[in-house]
Amino acid sequence: MNRLINRIALVAIVAAPVWGDTTPGLTLETCLQAARATHPAAEAAEHRIRAAAAAIDEVRAGFLPTVSLSGMYTRTDNPPQAFFMQLNQRRASFDQDFNQPDDTENLRLSALARITLLDGGQRTVSMRMAGLQALSASERAEAVYQELTFHVTRAFYLLQQARENLRVQEAHVERIRENLRVARARHDAGAALKTDVLHLEVQEAEAAEQLIRAGNQARLAISALNTAIGSTLVDNATPLALDPQSPLPDLPGLNSSDLERRPEWAAWNHETEAGALDVERIRRDRWPRLSAFGSVDWDSEVSSDFEQSYLAGAVVEWDAFTGYRRRSEQARAEARRLELEAGRRQLEQQLALELEQAYFNAHEARERLEVARRATVSAGEAYRITRSRYEEGAADITELLTAQVGLTAAETRGLNARYDYLTALANYQRARGGATTPE
Repeated sequence: MNRLINRIALVAIVAAPVWGDTTPGLTLETCLQAARATHPAAEAAEHRIRAAAAAIDEVRAGFLPTVSLSGMYTRTDNPPQAFFMQLNQRRASFDQDFNQPDDTENLRLSALARITLLDGGQRTVSMRMAGLQALSASERAEAVYQELTFHVTRAFYLLQQARENLRVQEAHVERIRENLRVARARHDAGAALKTDVLHLEVQEAEAAEQLIRAGNQARLAISALNTAIGSTLVDNATPLALDPQSPLPDLPGLNSSDLERRPEWAAWNHETEAGALDVERIRRDRWPRLSAFGSVDWDSEVSSDFEQSYLAGAVVEWDAFTGYRRRSEQARAEARRLELEAGRRQLEQQLALELEQAYFNAHEARERLEVARRATVSAGEAYRITRSRYEEGAADITELLTAQVGLTAAETRGLNARYDYLTALANYQRARGGATTPE
């Protein structure tokens, strides 16, 4: 049923932009919603949350009475048992021979209720532990969502990057073909050497090879995005609603307090607190337990004219000696608590390093982007001038090829730097414990 609901949600998510006719292509937000609705990791996280909630209900049930019903049929000629069966049926008589009773039947229907009144506070501690485990499961699910969001975001940018790189390679091929046309015209006019044409033909073949590779990378990027989403949402004809010329978001500053927003950090804190409570729970097991019970029985010889009886009472139980079981349990729980404490310190160091690495990687990508932008402008102007000079016979083929390859390389570095920055920024936002999608 959950799978069906997720599939219906996915259809609604995908169809919404079409019905509304407001989004010119597939948006990143649509991909993120689809991933959360259908990805196996998100589904597993939801199941863990429900399991933790069920654990709370399981502990809460310990505060309520337990009621059991039973029915039992017996037949015997054993003197004591036959006498007590007749006694429960209210038909025992001293006129009969107790040593040689006839075959005696008995049908007993019973209802038994039992409730624990005092247990040294173990149930209360267990309830608090279950609540902390539920909070931990919720935080770990949020961590899964953030990790999933980052992977979808990275795959979304990778696809857009691959498609733009494909267009750059197509433009590169077109430039070579135009230059080849000019070289052939100049050769026919006797103004250029045959080697100019041959060099450009070689360049055309190399550019065609690069174009094939770029097309394959675009197809692989589609598969990567569908895998990150967890369903086949994108194909080769699906446009992406991402403007390559849109302004890029700024890089937020580095702040160590952002670690407290990480769901992994919150989940580990909850588990550490639950570990301390487990030590307390085992300590309270040394206290006596007080329970009340009551039962009602109906006895009959032939399943009619049932005779009713009841039994009620209270019982105090205290395990005076458990074979050192408690001492071992407490030592285990204490070791587990110390392990969680050490793990929390290790996680703090790991998250701090991850935050710094993500920030500096994003900062580096931003600086490389600015350099690449300037290089692209310069390479474009150099190519324009060199091509004009070649057409006029003032530049040789080597200069033209160098300028041509330099422009394509600069454009490729520029678009790679742009999406490297967007991906690094998404990773930095995840490391800060915030939304992955840049604002």
